[in-house]
Amino acid sequence: MVLRVALELAALFAVGWWGFATNSDGLIRIATGLLLPLAMATCWGVFRMANDGGAPVVEIGGRARLQLEMGYFALAVASLVGLGRLDLAIGLVVLLTLNYGLDATRTLDMLTGRR
Repeated sequence: MVLRVALELAALFAVGWWGFATNSDGLIRIATGLLLPLAMATCWGVFRMANDGGAPVVEIGGRARLQLEMGYFALAVASLVGLGRLDLAIGLVVLLTLNYGLDATRTLDMLTGRR
């Protein structure tokens, strides 16, 4: 659980970093650097599965949640690649793989639709 939270925060940081680093226009910089991570965090917290760490605001199935998580982390990895930080992108992918492997029961339940 601690690793998953750390990865969630790292993903938000990576996307915000990309937003601030790659845009010079003030409004676009704010939108991508602050609002994009805020939108990601909101989706992460709102669209949840039942019995997965708290009552969901909007309950979704396991497959939909897994797709949301994969999109969330794919955006973070793409952001790191866009920043030229391939080392961090690879590290994030390795830690994500480790996290989903360590929590294999949850991952399999989401894949098979049992959640």
